[in-house]
Amino acid sequence: GTSGPLTHQGSSSSASPAAAAAAHPRSTSGSITGTGTVKVWCEVVPPFHLMPKHVLESSCNVVISGLVKSLLPWFMRQLASDYQKWAADENYRAERRQRTVVKQQQHRLHQQSALQ
Repeated sequence: GTSGPLTHQGSSSSASPAAAAAAHPRSTSGSITGTGTVKVWCEVVPPFHLMPKHVLESSCNVVISGLVKSLLPWFMRQLASDYQKWAADENYRAERRQRTVVKQQQHRLHQQSALQ
């Protein structure tokens, strides 16, 4: 049987032509690259505790790696699109700046209330 936690560490990276163009809006070339790392800890519960640990880990690694490899390119496309909008639109930059200020204030209030 298997005892103890399962762990997975994996990473993936992605770059796309749209992302590359977004990195330098005035030029026709450029690049944006991302790397992701996922760490997972999982308690092995019955009946899975009867399976060999390496079988569980390799199965989980396949699933997690597949998720990272499919989600990272999507995230990079979204990032490139957001950057294009941010670089071209002053109103959008001001709106994002204001949302950041509000989030920071909310975070500080949450931290203060947690300390009390």
